[in-house]
Amino acid sequence: ECLGTNDHGPKPRYRKYATGVADKMFVFGGHDGARQLNDFYAWSFTNETWKQSDCIGSPPSARDSHETVAYKNSLFIFGGSTGNAKSDFYEYRLDENRWLPVYSTGGTSPCSRFCHVATVVKKCLYIFGGYDGLQRLNDFIQFRIETESPEIPPSTIVTDL
Repeated sequence: ECLGTNDHGPKPRYRKYATGVADKMFVFGGHDGARQLNDFYAWSFTNETWKQSDCIGSPPSARDSHETVAYKNSLFIFGGSTGNAKSDFYEYRLDENRWLPVYSTGGTSPCSRFCHVATVVKKCLYIFGGYDGLQRLNDFIQFRIETESPEIPPSTIVTDL
């Protein structure tokens, strides 16, 4: 669903994530009440218009309850729900208009999850908690995204409650 333009904007949805970069807000996926989505829109604060992104590469599968963060000239999407928790990781390069999967080059990949939180601090993406479909998670994960092939180290902090 990443091909073509639609200046009317995305249809109503919930459990999506919006991320701001420069003068744009990007919206990927979510749930429309009947199914998960994987469409990708940008709102221009300058032009006050929506545009559905024309992109290269395969976008992440339709999902909701994922996390999206911006770092430099990229958006990163991790996890979410397709009816089942996901653990996949994608990069969208804004300057190339291209989706790329991100693969682990070492360490321990985090378990599948949705409804987690994420943020970028300095050169790392941090993910906390979420739900794996069976239990609430309380782990804290660090992705080093400055390298060309991000390494996913084991959790740096785990607290048992």
